[in-house]
Amino acid sequence: MIGKQTLEELEIPIPSMERQHRIIALNQLATEEQRLLSLLLGKGKQLVNYQLSMIMDQL
Repeated sequence: MIGKQTLEELEIPIPSMERQHRIIALNQLATEEQRLLSLLLGKGKQLVNYQLSMIMDQL
């Protein structure tokens, strides 16, 4: 078990505010990328389903 004093003496480096802001911005971009990829995948599935229904209607 780690003692209280050991934890109190432990130095934890904290990134500068500028770096923290860059990390947040990067995370927001990654989140937006995932949202857009999911949207694109859904639209692709809709397109395939539409094309299949058009083919089936022609039969």
